[in-house]
Amino acid sequence: MPPTQKPPPRSGIARQTKPAIVREFASGAILGGLIWGLISTLGFPGIFHLSRASGFAPSLLLGGLLGLSRYYLLLWIIGGGLTALYGLVAFTPLIIQPARALIRSDPMPSPPLTLDAVVVLSGGVSRDGLLSPDAADRLFSGLRLAKATRTPALVTTRVRNPANPEISSDADQKRLVELVGPRPQLFIVSDVFSTRDEALRVRELAAQQQWARVAVVTSPAHSRRACGTFEKAGLRVTCVPSESRDVAFRTLATADDRLKAFRLWIYEMAGTVNYRMKGWLP
Repeated sequence: MPPTQKPPPRSGIARQTKPAIVREFASGAILGGLIWGLISTLGFPGIFHLSRASGFAPSLLLGGLLGLSRYYLLLWIIGGGLTALYGLVAFTPLIIQPARALIRSDPMPSPPLTLDAVVVLSGGVSRDGLLSPDAADRLFSGLRLAKATRTPALVTTRVRNPANPEISSDADQKRLVELVGPRPQLFIVSDVFSTRDEALRVRELAAQQQWARVAVVTSPAHSRRACGTFEKAGLRVTCVPSESRDVAFRTLATADDRLKAFRLWIYEMAGTVNYRMKGWLP
């Protein structure tokens, strides 16, 4: 009879399996990182107000752990699905109609109806105290509208930098308004954290000033939800989408523009569902 073979020492088994464990963990981590890259590019973190960098390390760890488990195939399924979605959004006209459906543009009131104020909704403000590109677009469009319609009042809303609350949008807004002449009377409503806050603050101001109708100027993709929120708050609104220097909504001819439009679309869809659940939309 052949001699009984003794199992190799435990240290020998560890030496044989450690490279495989490292390889499987690294493979899963790489897939996890690539999946997070697709998720970020498609804009899903924005729904939860997360930065693109915030989920990178957790995705590496989770991917690595899945790489060591029997659920490794799940990484390929998720990655494949996201890749297909990326291709459909970037290289087909799939998003064009949904993105444009977010835009609301109302006709200007005909005499004797007039606008009592132009309300420009806020965007972000940087650590340097400068408005974000979309916030600047909104303000430029609002100033142009106030000048064209000879509206006597301009309303801006104050936002603060989340990393440094001492920095607000006030100074840069005032600097830009001062470039225009003759200038409408400027009103700045107090700190706001959402479109709902802006609607309530403007409603209070409109009651004080006895305004009957206001124009609401905001980014194109935000216009339908924003104007609906103001109307639900009890204001008579003329909705005016601002010009966009970031996304070419008129054409959406490039993959980059379509991806940006998709990110805005999913953010607004999530916001609309949230606002409807809270009763903040008509």
